[in-house]
Amino acid sequence: MNAGYLIVVALFWLGFAVLGVWLGGMRNRANEGMILGLLLGPLGLLIAVLLPEKPYDGGSANGNTTAGGGLDWRNTAEGKRWAKEQMKKGR
Repeated sequence: MNAGYLIVVALFWLGFAVLGVWLGGMRNRANEGMILGLLLGPLGLLIAVLLPEKPYDGGSANGNTTAGGGLDWRNTAEGKRWAKEQMKKGR
């Protein structure tokens, strides 16, 4: 077999893994998307898209639980000030 052909196939398969991370990340399943894309290629991408959305646990990889706090910032002094400014602007 030609070595160039194998390199192209390997790059495509790694591309499926990267796409799996991206598509799986939309459903909070980036790891599962990468594994499915890497092992099953285009079929794995389809499976990653069809998986149900995983609930967000509120934490982050580095243990910072304030990341992704949703609308909690509105209860802070800065959030309340911003809301008042928006009301004055009529938004």
